[in-house]
Amino acid sequence: RSDAAFSQSIQGLYQTVLASSLQAAAFTAQLLVDMLDRSLYERANDCRWWALAGQLRQALACGGEQEKTPGIGALLHHINGLYTVYTRLFVYDRSGRIIATTGSQDVVGSQVPGETLRAVAGLRSEMDHYVEPFGPSPLYDGRPTFVYHAAIRHPERDATVVGGIGIVFDSAVELRNMLDSGVAGRGNMHAFLVSPDGRVLCGTDPAHPPGSVLPLDRELLAAASQQGHDARIVAHGGQYCVAACARGQGYREFRSIRGREQPVLSVLLQSFGPLRSAQELAAMGGQARVRPEHEHGRNYALFQVDGVLMALNAGAVIEAGP
Repeated sequence: RSDAAFSQSIQGLYQTVLASSLQAAAFTAQLLVDMLDRSLYERANDCRWWALAGQLRQALACGGEQEKTPGIGALLHHINGLYTVYTRLFVYDRSGRIIATTGSQDVVGSQVPGETLRAVAGLRSEMDHYVEPFGPSPLYDGRPTFVYHAAIRHPERDATVVGGIGIVFDSAVELRNMLDSGVAGRGNMHAFLVSPDGRVLCGTDPAHPPGSVLPLDRELLAAASQQGHDARIVAHGGQYCVAACARGQGYREFRSIRGREQPVLSVLLQSFGPLRSAQELAAMGGQARVRPEHEHGRNYALFQVDGVLMALNAGAVIEAGP
């Protein structure tokens, strides 16, 4: 009976620990994706704000003459020196030709993608922006990143787009910093930012680099995509794991327009033991089970003699003293 009571107590405690772990993982996953949304909100703000610079509007309205290009480059270098979360700022004319950039100058004269140019030219107002889908970019040495764009408008005719400004987010560094803050050095925990189909944007596990597909329960990703969050126990990498997933909900007006921003999910995985085979589980369960031979056993009086635990039939005991 004592063994059964202990078994029930331990099982209840274990369930409490698992429930607490699921709740903590869900909270951390939501925190991570909220941090991402807040950061990307700032990226959207930055490109829109810098597109209003009078020097850029005037230079591009005049056709981006060669003599004005050094001034544009100097302005971009000054801004980039203050905002180190970007590896590159660049400006392009109405034809999509990059005329000035920070960082390596080998991209000057190259063209922005046609789809990007059409999207920027179609932005309705200075409140709008365009972000390229997360993926490899020649402006980021072929590595995957976010590139945000805003239209530069004629200084006297706001409806006329004369070019655009692009900002290249240092995703490899900044996204990893966010994830590391959530994992906080715990060796049994990994965090990821993924697309709804499980493709990794960034992660703390080198076994799943950016661009790879995280081998995770599709139901977890689907539930988080639909409901905003989900947490459950899963098998992953030969381990039992607490898994939590959360979808970016947006920040202020960021993500308020469906389809403008790429959906992103955060995933947190915390392992707590190796997978067991059915035979191992059965054997472990057999050791823990109590198989009483009698419904009511004998009662014993327990005492110590010289530190040795001993017992007598309780019916033979007349009196017990200190």
